[in-house]
Amino acid sequence: MKARLSMAFQDLRGKDGNVVIKGSRNGLVLTPYVSPRNPRTGPQRAIRGYFRQSGKTFETMTVPQVEAWEDYAQTINIVDPITGKSYHPTAINAFVQLGVKFLQLNPSGTLPLTPPTSEFVGDTIGVSVSSPSAGVIRFTGSGDNASGVTTELLLQRLPSPHWKPSPLAYRHEAWYVFTSEEPTKDVDVSPGWYAAAYRFVKNTTGQATDLIALPMQQVTLAVVEGGKVTSRQSKKAA
Repeated sequence: MKARLSMAFQDLRGKDGNVVIKGSRNGLVLTPYVSPRNPRTGPQRAIRGYFRQSGKTFETMTVPQVEAWEDYAQTINIVDPITGKSYHPTAINAFVQLGVKFLQLNPSGTLPLTPPTSEFVGDTIGVSVSSPSAGVIRFTGSGDNASGVTTELLLQRLPSPHWKPSPLAYRHEAWYVFTSEEPTKDVDVSPGWYAAAYRFVKNTTGQATDLIALPMQQVTLAVVEGGKVTSRQSKKAA
């Protein structure tokens, strides 16, 4: 822990017990200390590769291209989840954010070098969630996704039904295009409590809507009754 002092603490950062103090765009913030992890799963390696590819692509841009992304970044307002204050991203952050989403949907595609020219407002369908059987969470679309739009499905495992989901802790589970012929997508999970969410992504630009939260679900174990494998009914948190 170290500090630079004047009439008050101007700069304080480091770890003290279970608390981490660090700087942000809007001043000092305190967060719980979490032991760092370095997952090496296939999806995690892919995401890191998309970040690197997007960052290197930005470095090759011409001055006019960078200026266009700087102008685009000024149209984006991001709310800091800790302080509640809003700010504009940098040009490279705006580009990389779209680039990573674009590459997730189009791994072999060519990154768009010009910013989107219009706002993406999402889709008109809704998505519901249930747990119809043990070890499964099912997402159901109310209709067809619009042409060029894909739905991203996310989950967050919770320690208990009383735990409030964190907006930053949802994890990608699947991409899916809902149709009337195939209106559902099942995700296999281990038993426990889950918060579900979804958002819409535009295939050609990587633009995405805000997360739309869904009711919490309890996924149960299969049980044996009279020689038959059944499952307990899932429950929604009150």
